[in-house]
Amino acid sequence: MGYDLDPAEARPGEVVNLTLYWRASAAVPVHYKVLAALMGEQFNPKTNNPLWAQVDSEPANWTLPTTRWAPGQLVVDAGR
Repeated sequence: MGYDLDPAEARPGEVVNLTLYWRASAAVPVHYKVLAALMGEQFNPKTNNPLWAQVDSEPANWTLPTTRWAPGQLVVDAGR
């Protein structure tokens, strides 16, 4: 459905909070994972690629798997 990014613009070293908003139109029979990645224009010297941060988990920090979503339920996936 959408997302919030706080702050909208960040400087190196600052924490960026990402909140995702989901709504299933029907029951979801599969455990899906969410992948969020922060890519930069410059290479990250620690990884030697443009990836600066990444989170890979089930929604809501593993607490609300997609198989538990009710049709029409608003799911707020905060803290990425």
